[in-house]
Amino acid sequence: MPNSSGATPAATPTRRAGRHRLFRSPYAILLLLLTLCVVKGLLGPGPIRVYTHDSWMFLDGAWRILNGQRPHHDFYSNLGFLCYLPTALGLQIARGAAAVNWGQCFSGMLVALLGVPLIFRRIRPSFASLYCTALVLLSIAPFALGEFFTLGTQGMFYNRWGYALLGILLVECVSPVGGKRPGFSDFGGGSIAGAVLALLFFVKFTFSVWALILICATIPWRRQTRVRWLGLALGSLIIGVAGLAFLRFDVAAILRDIHTVAVARRVSLLFIVGKPLQNLHGLTYICAFSAVAALGLSASGATGYARRWIWISLTVLGIDALALATNMLAQPAGFPFMCLATILMVADIAALVQPTEPFRSARQALLAWGLSIVLVNPVLDAAGLVYATRRSLQPRAFAGETIASPTADDLITTEYLNASTGANSLVEEANDGLRLLEASSTSTEKVAAFWFANPFSYWLQRPPMRHGSTNYDYGANFNEKSGPGPEYAFGDADVILVPRVDEAGLGWASQNPMERVYGPFLGSHFTKARESRFWWLYRKVP
Repeated sequence: MPNSSGATPAATPTRRAGRHRLFRSPYAILLLLLTLCVVKGLLGPGPIRVYTHDSWMFLDGAWRILNGQRPHHDFYSNLGFLCYLPTALGLQIARGAAAVNWGQCFSGMLVALLGVPLIFRRIRPSFASLYCTALVLLSIAPFALGEFFTLGTQGMFYNRWGYALLGILLVECVSPVGGKRPGFSDFGGGSIAGAVLALLFFVKFTFSVWALILICATIPWRRQTRVRWLGLALGSLIIGVAGLAFLRFDVAAILRDIHTVAVARRVSLLFIVGKPLQNLHGLTYICAFSAVAALGLSASGATGYARRWIWISLTVLGIDALALATNMLAQPAGFPFMCLATILMVADIAALVQPTEPFRSARQALLAWGLSIVLVNPVLDAAGLVYATRRSLQPRAFAGETIASPTADDLITTEYLNASTGANSLVEEANDGLRLLEASSTSTEKVAAFWFANPFSYWLQRPPMRHGSTNYDYGANFNEKSGPGPEYAFGDADVILVPRVDEAGLGWASQNPMERVYGPFLGSHFTKARESRFWWLYRKVP
């Protein structure tokens, strides 16, 4: 008979066990994470407060791809084609900023599909669930790494994706193979690792370098088998050949762009050392935990694991420091890769340090310390996602000027917003350029711009110019010594928009780096035809 509460005595524990099994099931976690990505896509982009131009860079690259162009082969790019392809897929179901948002969701889905099958074979289910959730949140959070979660942006999501893919590779490199078929797991894990290595090359070249460092540095600390290396070679070969086929096998153009970016950027040794030291508080906290955790493992008799984790921590921190420095202003702070590694370290502590005296208190303290590192990024990423939903749930609170283009771009930005008048000078500048182009050029004429990005072809649904670039970031992908040559930079453009003033209302004549680098060529091959409040329109000399 049921008791007074209406449940049998064994019912509550059974339901709890069922819930626990649910959250430890790889199928349930995969479904949950895919659903999270879909919900983010359906809710749309959140309010953008910084780096608005970056959204337009992805739109231009995606629009070029949909019009048959390929990065490196047809236009200069400091990023791999996988930074544009998700947005190109997003443009099949949405427009403008919403398409970029869907592109980030597709990236998160791929992380979940690659990560869950591998990670649940290598880590205890509870920690595997945490790790997979952290990876997907890292992939889809709508703010830049190292910045506060309310500073919404669609910029630099490729860095988030790169770290998440590195996180998958880390598990394959350092976590032992489990299950009844280790040979199959070795081959499967190696195949995923090879695929990740190739994907990172097509996302951002430097991340593939960090992946190679990780693979080589962890060789002594895991069991090596032929099938693992066969899988790694096969996975990288399949994805590599598919990616190169998409890029029309123009390896020379890929290498040319990588060299151009490297010369334009020239990150100094002082910057590589100095930027991580600017984050000394977080670095010290993480390093202290790693050292104490190694001591705890050693004291409990797991000396081999202690030595292993000292080396792995140094490797991961080194990669984090290099990535932090080479990402420059795109990542002002943070060590996301080490935070992921800490999950694996905490999992080892939970498994190897016995919850008995004299280790009980030390074990609890180490787990609490480790979780304080582990949970920071996922909690902030989740908070950013929740904050971004406010635009969908409270549309009136985030109403603002929109881009007046045929594509009905629903981007809402508060960057350069004048609080007293409610006007947004950045959106006004973009709309002024659209009006000038519609009034002074034909629908078949191709457009270039002396701007950070050139979204005008997409906004007006015109054929994009060939050559040029999706973005011009002085000191990051071009300068006076390195960058696309003038003939390549202007390509087959018929008209060029040149800003008269910047978003703050200041004159561009002495400030626009594109004017300094490409101004002489512009003056000799194009003539000023029209002007508006924000722009000059130049037309090619017949």
